[in-house]
Amino acid sequence: MADDLLQWGDLNRLKLLLETMDVPETRRDVTKPANVRWLLRNLAIRNSNNTALREVFRLLKDIGRRTKK
Repeated sequence: MADDLLQWGDLNRLKLLLETMDVPETRRDVTKPANVRWLLRNLAIRNSNNTALREVFRLLKDIGRRTKK
């Protein structure tokens, strides 16, 4: 149960951070594994100067690991 709460907190934080970045609207749905993979590959291309980029990558990797289970 605590893991579920952490996951919701991570998802909400990630969604807020993605709103500050240049990301196509269709790719912001991080509940889809394909979007998480796409973001991990392409996010830095147009957002390399964003100070939250490292945190976003950490959250994406964590969410990606959880969805593989």
